[in-house]
Amino acid sequence: MQVYKITPTTEYSYGCAIVAANNREEAIRTFKDFDEFNDVLYDDSKCVCNIIDKLDYDCSEPTVIVDTVQEE
Repeated sequence: MQVYKITPTTEYSYGCAIVAANNREEAIRTFKDFDEFNDVLYDDSKCVCNIIDKLDYDCSEPTVIVDTVQEE
């Protein structure tokens, strides 16, 4: 699967999430479903989701690999 990096863009937000998914929309959906607060956090922190070129992750289901997105 392709690998995507989700990054917050607002002040007082930090971290990133690395998600393996088939496409950008699936990566965002997987991140939002990973934790009960991620849906609101994604929108409040104005996160962006970008593909990480030349990086693949061997899995059969979309997966959150790392999630450190936070806001103060």
